[in-house]
Amino acid sequence: MLKIIPVQDDVIAMSFEGRITAEEVDQSYDLIEEKLKSGEQISAYFELRDELKVETDAIKRDLTRAHEILGKLKQFERVAFVSNVSWIRGIAKLEDLLFGRDDLEMQVYDESEADHAFAWVKGETQDRHGLSLQELKTDDPNVVAFELCGKMRKDDLDVARQIMSKFVDDNPPRCLMAKFTKFQGFEMALMADREMIKAKRQAMDHLDRYAMVGAPDWIENIAETLSGLFRFEMRTFDLDEEDEAMDWLKESVTA
Repeated sequence: MLKIIPVQDDVIAMSFEGRITAEEVDQSYDLIEEKLKSGEQISAYFELRDELKVETDAIKRDLTRAHEILGKLKQFERVAFVSNVSWIRGIAKLEDLLFGRDDLEMQVYDESEADHAFAWVKGETQDRHGLSLQELKTDDPNVVAFELCGKMRKDDLDVARQIMSKFVDDNPPRCLMAKFTKFQGFEMALMADREMIKAKRQAMDHLDRYAMVGAPDWIENIAETLSGLFRFEMRTFDLDEEDEAMDWLKESVTA
């Protein structure tokens, strides 16, 4: 199903979900062609959901009509693809490599970043990606908490360092809670950031308890495997057990 999203005149916004037909492909291209007739710069937002099923005729139609706009790419200013589907993300990144220009910004986003992607396309923000990491307020000076939503990128490092810098000695805070919501992994370049590695090591020397809430299975497995190597206690909780996790962290004071 194709959904046309109402937006300002210099932006095209579409959402694709479920079964996509050749007729809907034509409808999308007709809209793009109509926008391009103005000769003005435009931006485009394409949202492709997990449940997407593209009919064979729709794929053929897409390939047939794609050449119609190749010669008009200079009119595009920003293009955002929003999808969690790996093959769609791969195609979008390939298109960026093949057709990207210095004056054309093309970005691929996870579904968790849809709101930010839409704002970026509309020109409401100049930041290509919003921050995925944010510190959460707690009612206990001994507990620091943060939430990681989406994919952690280089832009999140400043927030991460600020959080880790709170654990510099044996005074409170001594407990840390990490909350994972719609976590999409992290950029591999973060693994080699020396300042972050140093900050983590320092923080681990001054931790009593570390709770992970809503962590994906692969992170839970790593935590379970490595737990014996750390001096602090580490436990994992489901996303609906955030209160239990906080209670467990607070217990460390009396313990």
